[in-house]
Amino acid sequence: MKINRKTQVGLIYGLITLLFIVTRFILFQGFNGTDDLHYAMLSSRLLQGRYNPFEVHDIFSGRVLLIFIQGRFYKIGGISVITTSFGAVVAVIMTC
Repeated sequence: MKINRKTQVGLIYGLITLLFIVTRFILFQGFNGTDDLHYAMLSSRLLQGRYNPFEVHDIFSGRVLLIFIQGRFYKIGGISVITTSFGAVVAVIMTC
């Protein structure tokens, strides 16, 4: 059975993506810094209607697009570790 070039590229891409997802969930040790947790907090506030993008002493609150995208993942899958890391996983897969 001969596999054409386009199918080979698709299979390789799929295998690399699957390998990334599997190793990401096996080796995930938690979030490294306060950035991820802070975005999670702001995104949950967005869903609760308590988000203020003009917070004076918060440099992260003005990053509306990132917070909105994370909030969409929370609305779909609830607030959890998986949905918090899902945005980063999707971004990596889309840029491969």
